[in-house]
Amino acid sequence: MVDWVKQQVEFLRSLQGWTIVAWSGVEMAVREVGLDGLPQWHDPAVSSLQLDRVDMLLSGGQVATIATYLNYVTWGLCRRDNLPPSKLANGEPGCIFRNRRLVELPPGEISDVDVGMDVGGDIASVRLSVGREDVLLQAGEIYEDNDGSLRVVPMDECVLVDVGCRSRTGG
Repeated sequence: MVDWVKQQVEFLRSLQGWTIVAWSGVEMAVREVGLDGLPQWHDPAVSSLQLDRVDMLLSGGQVATIATYLNYVTWGLCRRDNLPPSKLANGEPGCIFRNRRLVELPPGEISDVDVGMDVGGDIASVRLSVGREDVLLQAGEIYEDNDGSLRVVPMDECVLVDVGCRSRTGG
């Protein structure tokens, strides 16, 4: 494993014990043009939000960000802290990116961090145990095929956040 990737794994794991006050991110539409002619942000066919970055406001005021990195041809997840706020102007018609609060995700203490690797040694996923829920972040992207169907492509340039069933027993 490349030294930088090893450092990132440890940096991600060091989130354990921190408390998330709020989540936000730069969301990317799943379709550039939906039925109404505007970008489509969600579709029942996929249980993930598609984001350019995920920001976690921590209890000490620090902002930890999960984003992606490119390792030659494969993308992976990385942590970058205290990035400047996105300068994206919300509300532009037709824009496939928007800033928003991620109210689907739970606030609370991060009790565990599990980092998953792909076969090439890149960071494929990060599972954060927050309270009684798990939040799964994965490198990937949602592609629209010619027939209009959506498919998830792993290890691509977005952060996919599973907003399906996240409950855990115990905890």
